[in-house]
Amino acid sequence: MDAPDTSTQASAFHDPAVDERNQTQDRLGDAFDDAQLCPAFPPELERKILTMAFYGDEKMKYSLNLLLVAHRAFQWLIPLVFEVVMVHNAASWPPIQRFTPADIQRYGGYVRHLLVTSRTKSLPLYLPGCPNVTNLALVAFTRRYDNELLEALSNLPLKELSINASLLSNLPPKLITLFGTITHLDTAYFSRWSTAALDSLLYFTRVTHLMVLDDQDTDKVLDTIIKRMPRLKLLVIASYSDRGEITEVEPRMADLDSRVVSIQYDFLRHWKSAAQGLDSPWLFAENVVEKRKREERSATEEH
Repeated sequence: MDAPDTSTQASAFHDPAVDERNQTQDRLGDAFDDAQLCPAFPPELERKILTMAFYGDEKMKYSLNLLLVAHRAFQWLIPLVFEVVMVHNAASWPPIQRFTPADIQRYGGYVRHLLVTSRTKSLPLYLPGCPNVTNLALVAFTRRYDNELLEALSNLPLKELSINASLLSNLPPKLITLFGTITHLDTAYFSRWSTAALDSLLYFTRVTHLMVLDDQDTDKVLDTIIKRMPRLKLLVIASYSDRGEITEVEPRMADLDSRVVSIQYDFLRHWKSAAQGLDSPWLFAENVVEKRKREERSATEEH
């Protein structure tokens, strides 16, 4: 049997777009090559674009899809997935509090910033698997330290700590050495200072940045704080604001000490944004102090 004549069938299904593509390819020659039509970004620029896209998705609705773009994208972005971890509720992402030991071993080393807003028995279990945490916030801890938690904390290379001022009373010996590495201490989210807590400041020998809660007792302790922390470069008096931005309020003691800055901010929101390298209460307050210094120099030069 003769083979069926397909010429008529082919013409019946002819796509004019194919002819147009072929004509364009003939006209452009090698320049039409798909590989040449795709722009080639330098790896550092490509990585920066992916990083910006990743951090731009604040609620993590689409960011994880970026890991599937290419193998190199996965390698660049997987550390960012776990770099900032907030154990806030059951829906917190990444859900490190539910990780298996194998998961912790695989991903725990990426964690650099960790905030815990709910007291959980699993913290001493997964914290040892996060040996590179330099920024820690223990929002839920207000009464005492667990022995297991002490062991986990004592091995961390902490530089920044957010903690209830009441926990600074009667510090366990294991933490005295640990707290000697802290440079940024934030107690603004928490309760007032006791005499014992003020005494504990002597152990924070490297703190240059301190944030305290703005309340009726603040003025009573500021002078004591300044005297007991000789390395202090910045003292921030903070109060809560839900406006989504950091703002300066009426200066307190600024006329007596230019290192004192009063701000309003949202602790949880701005803790996360600071950890991601975005809006930071510390950086905001530093800029206020620098502005004051420039104005003082200008005033001096004019006279």
